[in-house]
Amino acid sequence: MAAPDHVRASLPRRAPAAKAVRAVVAVRGARGHGVTAARRPAFLLVLLVALSTAFGGAASASPREAQRALIGREAPDFTQRLMAGGNFRLSERRGEVVLLGFWTSWCGGCREQLERLARLDATYGSAGLVVVGVSLDDDPVRAREFRAALDAPLRSVLDAEKRLGREYRVNDLPMTVLIDRAGTVRHVHGEISRRGEAALIEEIRRLLDE
Repeated sequence: MAAPDHVRASLPRRAPAAKAVRAVVAVRGARGHGVTAARRPAFLLVLLVALSTAFGGAASASPREAQRALIGREAPDFTQRLMAGGNFRLSERRGEVVLLGFWTSWCGGCREQLERLARLDATYGSAGLVVVGVSLDDDPVRAREFRAALDAPLRSVLDAEKRLGREYRVNDLPMTVLIDRAGTVRHVHGEISRRGEAALIEEIRRLLDE
């Protein structure tokens, strides 16, 4: 379905990928602190149009289909500064199972999801699981404050330039990417429910056993 005129007008016709993804993560709720339930359909529409522009039409009309396109591919390598200090380089974690959790401070479901991921990190870290949050916030101060306010702050990097957002085709938030010991993307999830958390745990256990 074609986007409404006011949505198309809000996006460049042929915006570079970086600008299009910035347009996605710049969407705010009425007070700039979240995407409310009432605004969520409009948020998703803007987000999908922006990604379609960014990837030359490669983004699917379905967020789930766009997520599945990553599965079976080598995870894009990156080196980013951790918010707590030090660097994180994905390729140095070969031999471990890595879980990337994409988030922003204004994402309504991100707080609960990050706290779930932090619990998984505490439970399975000694078995070879590495959990890293990836903030797509434009404002580093807000991102750090949001992370610090979590019950269990998760190790996180800041992707203010949205490079990882582009390479991992982030089309909804929160979004989680599970990478096996060989560096291959095996599972991609959006917002995780309690039932979805149980399924994610099973996926993690299987990858740890490989």
